[in-house]
Amino acid sequence: MIKEFVDNLNLLINQVGGMQSLTLEMSTMCERYLEEEVTPDILASIKIAKYFNCSLDFLFGVSNNKGVPPAFEFSSERFFENYTKLLEQNGLSHWRFTHNTTISESSARKWKKGAKPSIETL
Repeated sequence: MIKEFVDNLNLLINQVGGMQSLTLEMSTMCERYLEEEVTPDILASIKIAKYFNCSLDFLFGVSNNKGVPPAFEFSSERFFENYTKLLEQNGLSHWRFTHNTTISESSARKWKKGAKPSIETL
């Protein structure tokens, strides 16, 4: 997934005219990810997707459709509410969900307390 992220980020940068066309903040952020020094967290990923007007699915290679993301501001409260609703809709307990996925119980408990999920966790 990180390889796809790096490949698509390079593609997006080239489409706008190269690194010199980016704002200083965005070029600094992109350089860190292109060099694979750090894995982007969810907030940085959203910021990059908004900047390049693409979906997170496209950015991470899940979809070939660049798409246009809806207006979105991350809210850890809303994230946990949506997570809880999805569990209820699918008849899953928190325990069952974490044991059927690669998401740890401790990560999900941190979300409940307002922690931001990372891409690695999701």
